[in-house]
Amino acid sequence: MAQAVLLEPDNVDCLVLQTVLLLAQGFAAEALQPLRHAITLARHRFDLRSKELFVLNLVEGVEAQDLWERH
Repeated sequence: MAQAVLLEPDNVDCLVLQTVLLLAQGFAAEALQPLRHAITLARHRFDLRSKELFVLNLVEGVEAQDLWERH
C-alpha cells in the first residue's frame, strides 16, 4: 500500500486504505497522517472526518476535551 501512495500521493482512496491498514496493525497515531492528508484533499467527505474522530479515540494522550472540540 505504501508504494501505491508513493505513486499517487493525492489519491484519497489509497490514503484511506493506508489508514485502515495502519489501524489494523495497531498504529493509530501513524494512521492520522494519511487520513488528514485525505481530508485536506476531499473536504466534502464527512466520512473522513468521522473516521478521524474514531482514530483520535484510539490515540493515547488525546484528551476528551480535544475530541469534543473537534466534534
